[in-house]
This record gives sequence, structure tokens and C-alpha cells, in this order.
Amino acid sequence: MIQNAFRFRTEERQLYMPKEGVFTYYQESIYPINYSKKITCSSTRKLCIEILFDEDQPYVRLVNISIENHELNFSDGSYAMKDILKRVTSIYDKIQLRVSYKGVIVGIDNLEELQDKWKEQKEFIQQHYKGEQVQRYIHKTEYLIHSETDSIDYLLEYQHLGGVLKSLCHQYSTDHSILITQPLITKYGKVMIDEEVLLQPIDDTEKIQLTLSASYPQEKEYLTIDAMYDFCEKENSWIEKAEITVLEKYGREEYQSSFRIKQI
Repeated sequence: MIQNAFRFRTEERQLYMPKEGVFTYYQESIYPINYSKKITCSSTRKLCIEILFDEDQPYVRLVNISIENHELNFSDGSYAMKDILKRVTSIYDKIQLRVSYKGVIVGIDNLEELQDKWKEQKEFIQQHYKGEQVQRYIHKTEYLIHSETDSIDYLLEYQHLGGVLKSLCHQYSTDHSILITQPLITKYGKVMIDEEVLLQPIDDTEKIQLTLSASYPQEKEYLTIDAMYDFCEKENSWIEKAEITVLEKYGREEYQSSFRIKQI
């Protein structure tokens, strides 16, 4: 049988960071929150993302994100743990970012406002909850909120906004992949992992589809990531939907996280 000559042609597509627009997403997540006790957190929320173009900074976009209807549910655990986590995540309900035209976060414009919100929540937590574990969590959050770099990494974690804030604005080809770095929270802390991104050939010329995969460490592969991103190829378009799965393996123990994002 003669093969179709067009089946093996290389396809190339370019993703651009929108100059402006308003995008609304529904995000659904489930991930480990306490590995030793095998407690998971289920999260749903609505993300409202506004992108603005500043003529004085043509290579930067102003991105305002507001989080609404955020629900956190835990498979087990104390009321104190649930309340503290909900209070800490509420600090980031409204964020003002500066993002490069390639989709890289270069700054948090309202960091001082976030720090003031943390002061209020920190005072409440210290008044109502005691214990070594609580103090460690307060210290960790205190360090995080006073470092713009670490706060950006926090926002880029999949548990937070990493699914929609990935730097995916590149030139893609079906015959070679590119690498992007992703911060990831695991059983033993934060790691930086290289994700391999590849353009998928599809019949619909109005869409772009990317697959992401990674393993860490590469020789042991105890941590793997698989993801699929769909885009509409229109001016000022952004992510249409995404599904991300993270699998951690430690001997016979396995922990799976899943993240789903859909534009509404």
C-alpha cells in the first residue's frame, strides 16, 4: 500500500501570549495534602483572568487574576488543618502579575497587599491554634510571602495556578520537542522538573494541541507527569482546556494528583 505523502510532513505552529482579553476557567484538582496519613485535598474554583496591554511595556502583559467560589475538601484530618490551609490560600484570591510576551511571570505588582493580608491571617492563626506543626507552617508561609521569587514559584505549582500560568508561548514543531521548567511539590518537598512539550498533529487547523511529559529523577522515574493542553488558534486566544496527571512512586506506595482546567 502506498502511504499518504502528507501523513509524515512536519507541522509547525506558534503560540502567542494574548495582548488583551478576559478568560474564565473552571479548575478541579485532587492531590495529597498529608503523605504520612494519606490525606488528600479536593479543590474546585473559578478563575477570572484579565489580560491588559501596556503601550509603555510592549513586551509585558498585565494579568489580573481573581479566584471565586473556591471550595476545599479533605479526605480526613483535623478542623485546624483545614481552616489554616483555607486561610492561607485565601491570601491569593486577587493577584496582579506582570507576564512577559512569552508567558513568563516577571513580577507580582500587589505583593505588598498580599503581605498585609497574610499579617491579618497570621494574627488569627496564632491566636486560635497552637503547636509545633502550626508554627512550622506559619514560618514557611512567612518566608514565602516575603520573597517575590518564591511566591511566583508557589503560584506556578499545579496545586495553585500552574495549570494556567505555564510559559507555553513558543514556536512548536511535530518533529522535535522543547523543555520548560515546572516547580512541583512532592512527598519530600519542592523540586524543579523539566517537562518535554511536543506539538501533536491534528486535523482541525483551528486548534493547537500540546502534550507534556516528564520524569524525575530520570534514571529512577519515581515521579512522572503527563499532560494534554488544547488551544484555539485565534487572535487573543489562550488555553481552552488542560488535563494534568502527576504520579509519585516510593517503593510500593503511590500517590496520584490530577488537575483539570476548562475555559467557560
